[in-house]
Amino acid sequence: TLLSWNTERRIYFPGQEVVREGKMGSSMHILNIGSCVLKRKGIIVKMYTPGGNFGSTLMLGLHKTYVGTLICNSTSHILSIGHSSFKHVLSSYPHARANRQLLVREKRAIEELVDSMITTSVKKRVWERFEYTTGAEARSLREVFEGWKEIVDKLREDRVRSAWAEEQRQQASSRWLERRREAQERVRARKALELAPCLGPPGRLDYISQTPC
Repeated sequence: TLLSWNTERRIYFPGQEVVREGKMGSSMHILNIGSCVLKRKGIIVKMYTPGGNFGSTLMLGLHKTYVGTLICNSTSHILSIGHSSFKHVLSSYPHARANRQLLVREKRAIEELVDSMITTSVKKRVWERFEYTTGAEARSLREVFEGWKEIVDKLREDRVRSAWAEEQRQQASSRWLERRREAQERVRARKALELAPCLGPPGRLDYISQTPC
């Protein structure tokens, strides 16, 4: 396919970084052979097996930097698709509806990934702090779990707020499309009324009005 012709293919060795957290980029990376791990602030948050991909929102142009560091566990074959290649294929085979659906789906997926990464990182830090404070007073342990609860509550609120904003956006888009369809219908009806005086009697296909319409 056209997209495969514009795909970069690379081999990475164990311990080699594919992308680094916070680094700017514009490519999605698809693991074809091998295995990788995703790290955030030095903590492993996800494992990748063949078929997994990372960085789709950068390819789509939604984000500019990578949210984590992708490191190969074994010798890996990785395919990379850049933003310019994706736009070139999209311009050759335009499909606006499918593109919008892809944007929404991948944006939601990266938001869920970031939430998962934050949760995993917090759990790791809480556990480390718990181990550190095992022999301390009960008050210190209570503070750890209170801090954990505060973070969890904030993540839940952010998720609800994001879902509400997405619902509002979709409703606004639907209302706009409906108004546009109604406006188009009114334009077509007005044009039909304007053309009506120019038409001859029924069945007279050879009639042409000599007066301007």
